[in-house]
Amino acid sequence: MTRDEIIKMANEAGEAEEMGVVFHPVMERFAALVAEVEREAIIALIEAYEVPVGNSPAGEMAAELTMDTLRDLRDAIRARGEK
Repeated sequence: MTRDEIIKMANEAGEAEEMGVVFHPVMERFAALVAEVEREAIIALIEAYEVPVGNSPAGEMAAELTMDTLRDLRDAIRARGEK
């Protein structure tokens, strides 16, 4: 989450005005922690997902493609946390 995204959300929630539109570093850190917890929760769901194994060559290929996509999504979510 970027600083600008956090400020935008605070404005939408009405909190920025109450804080005098002064951005507080604690709020930025808190938002980063919340985002990290959410990313890890989503990654856990992806890793726990069990793709049914197809009972034909086409079904097996579809299952493998689904697993590849889930791994790609997991990796993309992790990468967002490394920015």
